[in-house]
Amino acid sequence: MDSSQEVYRLLNKGFKIYKNCVPTNRLESDEHHLLKFLTCAKLSKMGLEYLCEATLKNNKRPDIIVPKWNVAIEIVVSETEESLAKKRDSYLGLQIYIVRCVKDIEVVLGG
Repeated sequence: MDSSQEVYRLLNKGFKIYKNCVPTNRLESDEHHLLKFLTCAKLSKMGLEYLCEATLKNNKRPDIIVPKWNVAIEIVVSETEESLAKKRDSYLGLQIYIVRCVKDIEVVLGG
């Protein structure tokens, strides 16, 4: 089984899955929205499928999941290291990439 299929098995199918689109949330900051959009635009240019706000079976919800890479991407504007540590432990084995600023997009995803 490839990693994409494994990632889809981690998802809670009772919630909407946004595939290759970027939903907005009024509770997120403009900076958060912009970084999420730019990250997804880069993934799209790379030809990679991505999921936004997909809920895992344990009801945790990473900002972006890249099934082919078995990766969750967290857009971090104001979160603490303690909060990120809890997420690392709760994302069901997905590797976590952190994006804090526009420059991080290139570093995390490659130039």
